[in-house]
Amino acid sequence: MSKSAQTQAQTLAKTGKLTPSCTKDCKYGELMTEVPGGTSVIVAINITIQTWYEEGVTYDYKLEKPNPSTDEFTAIIWKGTKKMGVGVATRKTDGKIYIVFQFDPPGNIPGKFGENVQPSAGEPVFL
Repeated sequence: MSKSAQTQAQTLAKTGKLTPSCTKDCKYGELMTEVPGGTSVIVAINITIQTWYEEGVTYDYKLEKPNPSTDEFTAIIWKGTKKMGVGVATRKTDGKIYIVFQFDPPGNIPGKFGENVQPSAGEPVFL
């Protein structure tokens, strides 16, 4: 799975565009981002995850449905996801870092939010 995420990150770095690897009946869920050049890969990944996790501040657990402003948050905490792959590639022309996360099984499934997106039992720890 990380191999698939890595391949996608390399494709994004070549094209310079955030284009999903799949748009219909996808095997994996997928999140991607680009980070400006000059940032270390570890810092870029940490900032990305922290930013997505902080979307959870606005997530309404009582609604139990998708919200476009919290899609990344719900994808990274989706209880039903069992595996995650990560790929990272740097664009040679401008140094931008492309990060791809793939999830199996995919999250953000309508009608399944109540059982898969639940409040945290503790505080997250970031590097």
